[in-house]
Amino acid sequence: MRTSSVTTHSPAHHQPSGPATCLNCGQATTSRFCPDCGQRTDTHRINWHYLGHDVLHSVWHLEGGILFTLKELLTRPGHSIREFLAGKRANHYRPLSLLLILGALLLFIMHTLDISFAQKSQEVFNPNVGSASERMKAFQAQVTHFVEAKQNLLHIAMIPLYAFWVWFMFRRRGFSYPEILVAQTFIANVQILISLLSVILFWAVGASTTLFTWTIGLSLVVYMAYNVVTYTQIYAGRIPPVKAVIRSIAAYLLGYFSFIFLVGLIGVSYGLFMASQEKAALKMPPVKSNARLEQPHR
Repeated sequence: MRTSSVTTHSPAHHQPSGPATCLNCGQATTSRFCPDCGQRTDTHRINWHYLGHDVLHSVWHLEGGILFTLKELLTRPGHSIREFLAGKRANHYRPLSLLLILGALLLFIMHTLDISFAQKSQEVFNPNVGSASERMKAFQAQVTHFVEAKQNLLHIAMIPLYAFWVWFMFRRRGFSYPEILVAQTFIANVQILISLLSVILFWAVGASTTLFTWTIGLSLVVYMAYNVVTYTQIYAGRIPPVKAVIRSIAAYLLGYFSFIFLVGLIGVSYGLFMASQEKAALKMPPVKSNARLEQPHR
């Protein structure tokens, strides 16, 4: 059969019959991979077969890694993360890379559906924005634009805070702070998925201000519940389940309010800086025009 022939003679599926030379570093070897640099020893000239095989392999690796990681995070999050920390990482997609991909997808969906959670937050929590000064309106517009444009950075910035409080609440329980950072990055991926579903649901039901408060409230409850389930599974056998639940809730709340406090502190500091700049500009004497230039020549 033709299929069997192709499979048998394809250089990508058999071990070299004799010594081969690595085209990358020049090392002689009889194995499929160079022992020095790791490149395949059956590397051949780029042709249409190579391009087709490379594209299919890349797409399969991308989809397989992402789908496997998301499936694990949605069905057995804590156990999967604990296995990853223990060294079973071959089938997982890198958590930070996945975070950037999902964050970009969330941003794309929000722009496509014309949904702005930052703008809705101002309408709900600051209803007097219409009576604010022009300077304050401009400042709030800058904040809204920054939050919408830098959502990925905000998700990444939240990770160290949450990870610190988890490490603090579960200290001396077997996992270091860098390991908790990785675990929290995995959790952040699911939080973005929840945000993505919240955006689609919010858009589907009309995107009203009242529904926004319910959507945000429900999302926060789901965030916290997912954190609790995940860390209870991660620390299974190291701490009683009830204590794990209590400490997970405490760590989540401390991380959330720490982030809100820092964001508020930065916002107030920036607002005071802008106010001082405007005040200094008002105190400056007006620029006098050059009288000599205005006088006609005699």
